[in-house]
Amino acid sequence: MVTVRTTTKVHLGRRGTIILCSLLGILLLIIGISLMSRSVKFSNRGVSVEARVSDIKVSKSSKSTSYTPHVTFDTLDGETVSVSLNVRYTNRSPYSVGDKVKIIYLQEDPTTVIMDSFFSKYGLPVIFILAGIVCLFIGAVRLISPKT
Repeated sequence: MVTVRTTTKVHLGRRGTIILCSLLGILLLIIGISLMSRSVKFSNRGVSVEARVSDIKVSKSSKSTSYTPHVTFDTLDGETVSVSLNVRYTNRSPYSVGDKVKIIYLQEDPTTVIMDSFFSKYGLPVIFILAGIVCLFIGAVRLISPKT
């Protein structure tokens, strides 16, 4: 029989694990709530319009190819604006030139846009909030579970 012995310089122990999980959970929740607040403010301040995909920018690297839609839309002031969306798709683009997409732009800066979809607005904040809840849950379970 072979016995392997390892030594670690840092051992958190039960209390350290609880504290670490709780702190990480709180941090993730704060980040998620902050991102959610920004998204809600942007959605409330912004103007929702339909844009037309005018181009698909293709970026190639040695390992992959990504596609970024470039859209054109008219503001409420009658100004025509062209901007690249802040999304990248790999493998292939779900959009073709001429497709219509819903976007939200800021009236004071029409080049600041996001896609008007649940995931584009709230996807990242929801992921952070859920991860924070999971970390807090793990910390709570470790706190109330019997010592082993």
